[in-house]
Amino acid sequence: MLDLIQRVNWTEYFLILTQGTPSLALQFLVVNGIIAACWLMSRIRKRKYKQSSSLLLPLLFTVGNLSVVTLGHRLAT
Repeated sequence: MLDLIQRVNWTEYFLILTQGTPSLALQFLVVNGIIAACWLMSRIRKRKYKQSSSLLLPLLFTVGNLSVVTLGHRLAT
């Protein structure tokens, strides 16, 4: 497992995440921060969750990240 981690070209991933204005990493941080804050606020209010809503947070993170990747270039301009 450590061999795979050492073979990764981290410079390439860093360059990808720093592209754009604002950078892709900052867009991910903002989207994930908003989702996490909404989730935390709903937990603080002690809302009762149904069993089916347990997948809501991972689904929101996935949709948010996909939207940044696909629409990020349009939002940056």
